[in-house]
Amino acid sequence: MSQSNLEQISDESAEYYAILNIPREASDEDVRRAYRNLAQVYHPDKHTDPEQKIRAEDAFNRLQEAYEVLSDPHRRQVYDVYGKEGLAAGFELGTKLDSVDDLKAKWEEFKRKQEAERAELLSNHRGVYMCRLDLSNPRASLAGERPLFRAATVTNSIDMQVGESDVVYLQGVAALRANAGAGSLIFGYRRVLSQHDTLDANAVLGARPSATLTSTRQLTPYTTASLTTSYTVGQGTGMQVSTTRHLPYNMQATLGWVVGPPAASGISFNITKRGTKYLASGKLELGAVTSVSAKLVYHVSPSVHLRAIARAGHTGIDLELGAGRKWGRNTVGYIGSVVGLQGVAVKGRLVRGGQTFEVPITLSNQYSDYKALAAAYMLPPLAYIAVSRYVVRPLVRWQRQRRERHLQQQHADAIRESLQKAFSERSLIEPVARRKARAEAAKRPTAGLVVLDAVYGKVEEYLAEG
Repeated sequence: MSQSNLEQISDESAEYYAILNIPREASDEDVRRAYRNLAQVYHPDKHTDPEQKIRAEDAFNRLQEAYEVLSDPHRRQVYDVYGKEGLAAGFELGTKLDSVDDLKAKWEEFKRKQEAERAELLSNHRGVYMCRLDLSNPRASLAGERPLFRAATVTNSIDMQVGESDVVYLQGVAALRANAGAGSLIFGYRRVLSQHDTLDANAVLGARPSATLTSTRQLTPYTTASLTTSYTVGQGTGMQVSTTRHLPYNMQATLGWVVGPPAASGISFNITKRGTKYLASGKLELGAVTSVSAKLVYHVSPSVHLRAIARAGHTGIDLELGAGRKWGRNTVGYIGSVVGLQGVAVKGRLVRGGQTFEVPITLSNQYSDYKALAAAYMLPPLAYIAVSRYVVRPLVRWQRQRRERHLQQQHADAIRESLQKAFSERSLIEPVARRKARAEAAKRPTAGLVVLDAVYGKVEEYLAEG
């Protein structure tokens, strides 16, 4: 059965003209005449059998609903243009008054949505989970001669709004590297002092406790400056000054200066330019950490982007090339290859909502390993094709088939219910039809009525077929 037939049979989409058995161009007098004739058949008082009486009540209510709409010129005009949806949306002229139950249901729905939005705004949870694997010598790793897991890092944070201008946040960090672990717990408080000033304070509890106080102020509509003071047990007091400036052509620059402690002192400069399809940035660090890096992200389409990152510093030089894809509203996947003096690696990342899962895999400790280089540049596209073809597409197909089965079940239920109502209405009309048939049969043969064909409901399609 086609979709159009399903909609015609469904009781929810039954036309008021079909209920009254009149054409769309019927006059007001035709509407009243059809209603009076059918009301004599469907009125509950016309039936004595309890089961028939229940069926008659249901049919009479729908008949009454159709008559109330078609007998009102304004509502009939809205129904002819917009259908039942227009009537339900209140497109009819005048004020549409809701019943007490409707108002109560709307108020409860509004309160539920308000509570859900408030709960979502009050807390913001984020997490980063990283696990580094070493597959440079798979046989030795599987035999237990060398560790397979080189490092693991877990970072979780949650922000909770405790007032209009106050936010309390909690962050936990745990790291494991070379069979040695470390962790810390951060308690923080952020307050918006004014439209241009923000104050942030936090305390770190761990192997090396510390306390930090940051004051941020918007100097001009395009310039922001911040001052950070800190104290770390065993290192003493530290200070950092930074400023951010919005430049023309969608550019932004940040200059930072770490005054102390001396072991961490240095200066950094970061500049970013955002285009319609790309994001380019560069960073320079001089001091305790000396490095230079550049990053380019190009959006091939709204859901696919390419990424290139080059880094050089005292730890070596490396180049990262990769691609990412967006699935849905909150899911982004990325896979890339990293080649540098420290070796060859493949990096995979999945971002879902505020959670980030990253797995770097070391393929070789030598950047000149051609087999590892070939694997690093061939594995990402092959992995993308495999995941897209054998994981994502089957899941999408399964979800689509599940929705189709659900819709088919809904249509089947609607057809079953409509057929039951049609049989019940036929049982109501049958006594009247028999009585009229007996009356016609009692007449002379020459004055009798012979019915060759009869149609009830939507007659336009029947007349169009000839």
